[in-house]
Amino acid sequence: SFTLAQILFFVAINRPGSLSIYISPTNDSSRKFFQDMSEFCSESPLVKKLNESLLEMRFTNGSKIKFRSAESKLRGNSCKRGGILAVDEANFVPPDIWEVILPFTNVSHANKVIISTPRLKAGTFYDYYTRALNGDKGYYYINTKNYDTSMFLSDSQKEEYRKILSPQAYQSEILGEFIDSSQGVFKDYQ
Repeated sequence: SFTLAQILFFVAINRPGSLSIYISPTNDSSRKFFQDMSEFCSESPLVKKLNESLLEMRFTNGSKIKFRSAESKLRGNSCKRGGILAVDEANFVPPDIWEVILPFTNVSHANKVIISTPRLKAGTFYDYYTRALNGDKGYYYINTKNYDTSMFLSDSQKEEYRKILSPQAYQSEILGEFIDSSQGVFKDYQ
């Protein structure tokens, strides 16, 4: 999510008049992300208006970022003038939402940035992941497991999670690895 915030700011600042759309699984997560980004840039002279009721951020160059969730009414939106579709925690976005949000990029041929914690080896995010690994044109994979993320999660915190989480949850949520749905004592882990 931290990386996604940087990408959204970069697009808004460097592509005047662009409209980017951020999607998260829930209204609460979308609102929290909007608030985090607002705190980060509230004093910036590049920001014209932060609208917390509409969850929209306007920039002095005419760019705009809309923050929406899979729980909100999504039809009728479209990325414009170099804006992007940014999907956060994509593994937790319901499958039927993809057919609504992917067309946001059609008219302007906007790029999609899809980020998530790995989960099961199934679903739309996993399909995108495998296409990137296979080298499909236009699909790229960035593995953050190899970066130093100790500022977010210390080794002692990791060890504590290893002790209290199920092996599947630890593998997915802490180690950032996809798991098989048939893994473990209980099949079809979700």
